[in-house]
Amino acid sequence: MPLLADRVRETTTTTGTGTVTLGGAVSGYQTFNSAFSNGSSVYYVIASDTQWEVGIGTTGTGTLSRDTILRSSNAGAAVSFSAGGKDVFCSYVADRAVTTSDSATLTNKTISGSSNTLSDIPNGATTATNASTASAIVARDANGSSSFKNVKLDGTSSGTVTLQPAATAGTWSLTFPTTAGTAGYALTTNGSGVASWTDIGATTDSAITPSLASPYDITTSDVGKRLLMNSTTQGAVRFLSSNTSAIAVGAQLKLASMEATTALIADGQLDQTTLGAPNNGVRKIARQSDGKLIIVGDFTTVGGTTRNYIARLNSDGTLDTGYNPNANALVDSVALQSDGKAVIVGNFTTIGGTARNYIARINTDGTLDTAFDPNASARTLAVAVQSSDQKVLVGGNFTTIGGTARNYLARLNTDGTLDTGYNPAPNNPVRVIVVQAADGKAMIGGDFTVVVATVRNRVARINTAGTLDTGFADPNVNGTVHDLAIQSDGKYVIVGAFTSAASTTRNRCARLNTGGTLDTGFNPNCNNTAQAVAIDSVGKIWIGGIFTTVSSIGRNRITRLNTDGSVDVSVNPNFGGEVYPGGLTLTSDRLYAGGVFLTVSTLSYPYVARLFVETVDVVTAPNVTLTIADSGYNITNVPRYGVLTVEKMASGRWLMTESNFL
Repeated sequence: MPLLADRVRETTTTTGTGTVTLGGAVSGYQTFNSAFSNGSSVYYVIASDTQWEVGIGTTGTGTLSRDTILRSSNAGAAVSFSAGGKDVFCSYVADRAVTTSDSATLTNKTISGSSNTLSDIPNGATTATNASTASAIVARDANGSSSFKNVKLDGTSSGTVTLQPAATAGTWSLTFPTTAGTAGYALTTNGSGVASWTDIGATTDSAITPSLASPYDITTSDVGKRLLMNSTTQGAVRFLSSNTSAIAVGAQLKLASMEATTALIADGQLDQTTLGAPNNGVRKIARQSDGKLIIVGDFTTVGGTTRNYIARLNSDGTLDTGYNPNANALVDSVALQSDGKAVIVGNFTTIGGTARNYIARINTDGTLDTAFDPNASARTLAVAVQSSDQKVLVGGNFTTIGGTARNYLARLNTDGTLDTGYNPAPNNPVRVIVVQAADGKAMIGGDFTVVVATVRNRVARINTAGTLDTGFADPNVNGTVHDLAIQSDGKYVIVGAFTSAASTTRNRCARLNTGGTLDTGFNPNCNNTAQAVAIDSVGKIWIGGIFTTVSSIGRNRITRLNTDGSVDVSVNPNFGGEVYPGGLTLTSDRLYAGGVFLTVSTLSYPYVARLFVETVDVVTAPNVTLTIADSGYNITNVPRYGVLTVEKMASGRWLMTESNFL
């Protein structure tokens, strides 16, 4: 089967929605004009970093028209491509890329005995009628043409068969797998109606049993293999950047589905692992180094077992029955120390029956750390741990800590006593605290307008000594800031109930430069409050809250933004309710979300959910469903596979090509 050597790939700088002008072949590939004659109708893909389009077009001299759009980053419509370089390539190898009248070439095709006019063709026969045994079965169009798309072989190592009517001009070469680890065959027609097949030797297989809850992660060891989905329902695979970065451009593998659905896991897709099943809202999720999750919030049961406002889940989502701190009122937030202990804050006044006003520390076994008792005067909303010395920053509605005046923000020593040298004294509640890894400074957000007797509207940066960092100007945000996150370049993404920043319209989401000025090129424009934000390893920005549109695009309570602030249209988890303030937590390959939502992607996943993230973007990600009917055809001991060939086109981009079904 021609693979990389037969690929067509060029570049273009054409903008807009019209015919593209091609800029020549990429090294190692061929041009459209060298592979096809002018006027050929071919399947194409055009892709840049953020825009892509799959369709059928017509070749010209150095051009490609865009006649039929099949899928695109513009909701299936033609993409108006931005300036800059883009790749243009065939979605099939060249000898399969020209379209025919055969409508069964693409995905989701059901092969049955009557709908495709399957014919038994015996070895050496000149007609296709009344065959009792078969060396091959060829599926043809209903009109009787010989544009075959399916061939089944009975295990004979080689042979020749004549097709009636004669094959159309041209030579076709198709490679099909048989049962796992045994021989495959190459079938060729010479354009005159004669087809022959040859044993090409055993294939290299890797049998896997993945599911949506536990997908198979592609690694370098899979290059050149045929992955067999040994599942009767659904198999799922992912391309993780951590696993696939070393796979070379042009490397290929095959995915084979056995009477199942082969799905590519995409960013934002729900991980259907049940996470404890709490009976009410989850406000914060913290992931321990061993993969266990501490969840806090408004709930009083988890999976039907009493767990008041705090619980720990095993890595598989089940309740850790040995962990039961038992708060008497809601817990707003949690932060983990380096020793695994959890500092919790909220509206509680007892833990396990022992008095603890609004701040407490929980041992790794779930018992109260009796030596730690800060004693805040009111509800505490935010907590963060300084990595350098494990001191604890807390923010909220309190005005005293341990009987000493501390308005809305304080720092605790490791034993829970007040750090008396730290007193920024904001004039209203602090709702979020993030400690900068580089220098230990604290970014704070909330309702305040003054910090250290200096105007700072809702966002400020505090030095490690507790003084105001005057190098960070007043961002002048006009409403509550619920959450903030720090990018790798030092910029800050803030979300909340505000409608302006730096006297400029910014609806509920904005980005600040390192000095506190507004990043004027970033404007997501949420139609309602945004309450949570997290930034993944590739710099994309996840936000959650109450909103239902972002940049006028429908996005229910959660979405992912590109680095420029535009909506990542490939991601749409669709939450059926609010994501709580600070309710998003990212790990290397998952996004955890907590709130009072009841559904995710129309599925019932109340209060806490886990989404897949950090997969490599895939240009096309079809699901392939394969069903073959046995009735009336000699397909005994014939494998039932649909095969997808996956090729790495560039860093972060993959191409899937569907082969014929077996």
